[in-house]
Amino acid sequence: MFSILVLLSDPATGLSADKPFNNPSNWGGTGLFEIPNARILDDGELRLGFATADPYDWYVLGIGVLPFLECDIRYTEINEMPSGLPEFGDFKDKAFDVKLQLVPESRYLPAVALGLQDVEGTELFSSKYIALSRQIYPFDFTVGAGTGRLNGIHAPFTDRFGLFAGIEWAVNDRLTMAAEYSPIDYAEDPRPVRALPEGTDSSINVGMKLKLTSALSVGMSWQRGDTLGFMGHLRFPLGKPLLPKRPDPKEWRFLVKQPHWRLTSQQMVDGALNDLIKTRKFTNIEVSVEGRSLIAEVENNRYLSNTKAAGRAFRILLHYANSDMRKLVVKLSRRGIPVISVSVTPQHLRDYLTARLSMDLFRELIEVVPAEPSSDLPPDTVASQSTSLLTEYGIDPQVTTIFDQTTAELQSRFSLIPHATLQPWVGNALVGRLDIPLYSNVDASTDLPPEPVRSDTWKYADSGAAFARLMDDQVLKLSDRIYSRLSSGYLERMYAGVGGELLTFIGDGSFAVGLEADWVRKREPDELFGLQDVDSHTILGNIYYYFSPLNLTLQTQVGRFLAGDEGFRFQMTRRYDTGAQMGFWLSLTDTEDLTGFNKGYEDKGMFIQIPLSMFFNSETRRQFAYSVSPWTRDVGATVDHWQSL
Repeated sequence: MFSILVLLSDPATGLSADKPFNNPSNWGGTGLFEIPNARILDDGELRLGFATADPYDWYVLGIGVLPFLECDIRYTEINEMPSGLPEFGDFKDKAFDVKLQLVPESRYLPAVALGLQDVEGTELFSSKYIALSRQIYPFDFTVGAGTGRLNGIHAPFTDRFGLFAGIEWAVNDRLTMAAEYSPIDYAEDPRPVRALPEGTDSSINVGMKLKLTSALSVGMSWQRGDTLGFMGHLRFPLGKPLLPKRPDPKEWRFLVKQPHWRLTSQQMVDGALNDLIKTRKFTNIEVSVEGRSLIAEVENNRYLSNTKAAGRAFRILLHYANSDMRKLVVKLSRRGIPVISVSVTPQHLRDYLTARLSMDLFRELIEVVPAEPSSDLPPDTVASQSTSLLTEYGIDPQVTTIFDQTTAELQSRFSLIPHATLQPWVGNALVGRLDIPLYSNVDASTDLPPEPVRSDTWKYADSGAAFARLMDDQVLKLSDRIYSRLSSGYLERMYAGVGGELLTFIGDGSFAVGLEADWVRKREPDELFGLQDVDSHTILGNIYYYFSPLNLTLQTQVGRFLAGDEGFRFQMTRRYDTGAQMGFWLSLTDTEDLTGFNKGYEDKGMFIQIPLSMFFNSETRRQFAYSVSPWTRDVGATVDHWQSL
């Protein structure tokens, strides 16, 4: 131990990155096998995997939420350990872990991390720890101290925490060897999960981890002195596409334009409109010449990035703009309502595209302002437009998972969702989504409260085909900073009714405040259109803050939720350059009037949205969405809106 501490204090030999030692442990978090280290997943990286060391099986999901924060979800099954209910087989447990890297490794300091294990769930495997890791490449040394399960074998001078230590050796770019001392005392595990009541033969674990590809890794280990362990994990960055995108066609046509080439206003409008239509990436297109400005108003229905959509439109405008044009303007709209107006001079755009202007300087020369509500065009304006009634359609897969309230068994449902959206007039959308189940093993036995709001979700997951949504949604732009929404119909799988929202942006747009309310009636689980005689309503104030350096949106809701509980709901959403999003939510409400398992509960969970364009070389706005929470209960519940403002 003393020699390791000496190495940790040596400032001359350490490196300053977590790679290649930010590998998964048995339980999914970054570490060795049973112990954590001070390394974390790369920012925006997602890790899925499985590990086994008899009698334990772990199914894990890890995310690098922020540059200094890692979160992990694990589902543990203990073989030959009865759950207490014969129909549910072996004992199963779910847990949520958090690791905060307080200090990244530098020339003079080791990496330092604080961690909480099993902070939500049964807390049968809970612990708190501090870990220090130091690279002396190709070795990485870790020491740490923990409480809870990591205090199974006490430190020699105190019983308040246990010590752990480990060493990893990067043999080459793909192979890492590891050895650790684990303080876990299996004989002292809580009785429901005491799978090894006699303890273990050894506290030393050794093994190897091998990267087969940049995305796939496997591992093998000898643990507890008598057990062979295996693991396999997939990892990929949410911020980078897995396949390079096919470049937009005709990228450089504007370079071949001759200086004497001059088009009439109508020719500019018709040419740009025709090219924007042919891209098949825009709808509700209007191109006009107003004075000496060439303007395109488009609705982006293919690019996940509005910046990329605007860039495509700008290049088309630049190709058709004659020498009289002094400004190019792209207005991005939503359902025909202009939202953002971006403008630049043709010369500045040409200089940027030909690398004569830096990105930073180009950003300073672009003007971005809220778009003015549509009005009649000036008399001297030349304009042409193209509109589309059917704006979106397709068939999407959907995976739903539910934890049984009694046994914590993970149950799942797979379905196909045919869907279509019509836009009959500006701001309006008619939405239809049909849920067709293909597989489901959902079969809960929960004793429900008298008037469940969400705790009976399993009834709907175990039902047949039904409309997930069949509704009308109207958005109005009341001014350049104030928007409103009115929704009605079958709003989601569990509720039908009406709802409205008002939102206003403040200052530079980083802050927004609003109000939303819904009155809904519960739907029958096994009927297409049937309704129950059960009503509910919400009234919620919304506060938003957008932190641009991390592309992070913070939302606070306050008011009355569906079950009648009043209080707060907090949500954090991180968006990456690919359009992928992930986030967390937490509700703190007054549950005194609720009964059973709802009383005193705080609803929380995480969600992730992965755009399908990450897996293809073409652009699409379609996404795969998934959310998970420890329990499906009635606290802090809201209506699942199709689109919020």
